[in-house]
Amino acid sequence: QGQLPVSGCIPGRLQDGFLLIDPYTAEILNATGHKSIPQLHWAKVRLYIPYRQQVKIKDRELFKEPDGKKIVCQDKLPYQSNKFVMIFRYSNMWDKGVNKSLEKAVLSYSMWEGYLKDDSTKRVRDWLKNNNIPRKIIHTSGHASVVDLKKFAEALNPKRLVPIHTFEPEKYSEHFNNVEYQQDGQWWDV
Repeated sequence: QGQLPVSGCIPGRLQDGFLLIDPYTAEILNATGHKSIPQLHWAKVRLYIPYRQQVKIKDRELFKEPDGKKIVCQDKLPYQSNKFVMIFRYSNMWDKGVNKSLEKAVLSYSMWEGYLKDDSTKRVRDWLKNNNIPRKIIHTSGHASVVDLKKFAEALNPKRLVPIHTFEPEKYSEHFNNVEYQQDGQWWDV
């Protein structure tokens, strides 16, 4: 503990097709307990520790050094940028390794496209534009399936079920009991 976990990082080049994750993502993936979700011990998964996280890890002694063979060094990142997919975070815009690795970068955006029009993403949009990074919109749903929603509703057995964050609220009564419709942006009593 207390040492920067980059002392044993990968000295050479990555092969094609690696997923780079940061320590936070590694912990979240591990916490799922699902073997089908990428894990740090997988052959094609590596750990990249952004500089700011390196400092926090060292200062706070947050975890023991992971297997050095799984860590990609900040100074090696630019020479391997065409070999991996990396989970992008807002803080990556200031990371030295990331900023040296932007040639041929593409942002695959998998959330609702409307978020990109919000004022809160202006800094990211400007950074992408200034670095000539194109966006590819690949919307993936973070929403539960109807089958899972039914199981959840049956387990809760609510007195009323109010559809929110949906494009088709009128279809809820086809699948659920006690459906009550409310207008977006309107206050109502619970």
